[in-house]
Amino acid sequence: MGHEDSIVSTFLACAIILVFVIKFLEGLNSGQKLDLNNLELFQVHEYTQPAVTATISTATSRSKPKTKKKKKHKPLQEQKPEPKPEQKRNSRGYTDLQQDCFDALKSLGIKPVKERQFIINQTFNNHDPKTIQDFIKLALGK
Repeated sequence: MGHEDSIVSTFLACAIILVFVIKFLEGLNSGQKLDLNNLELFQVHEYTQPAVTATISTATSRSKPKTKKKKKHKPLQEQKPEPKPEQKRNSRGYTDLQQDCFDALKSLGIKPVKERQFIINQTFNNHDPKTIQDFIKLALGK
């Protein structure tokens, strides 16, 4: 049971192999050879489609549905908010307030530069502190 071969399957496999060998030898001894140069692979049949005539009828009684007129928007130049005046920035891209906050974080014990940059970026992106005290309350106060 299990993985053992049955007698029937063994005889069946031997019979298939024997038939294959006999047919192969008959074909080999028959002497008929295939002419591969003149072998026809497929046939081409001409097929013509019947002519189709299309008739188009237009109905002139249809009327377009009435739509409400859209309100015109102001031109883009009038919609743009006024840009904020440019502030002086240092080599890091910080304004004077941001640089002071950067230094304040260092003096408070936050030594890694990347951590201080992250805190400053997050606080100034989410809030708009006006003084260093506001910044410290927003950044470190929870």
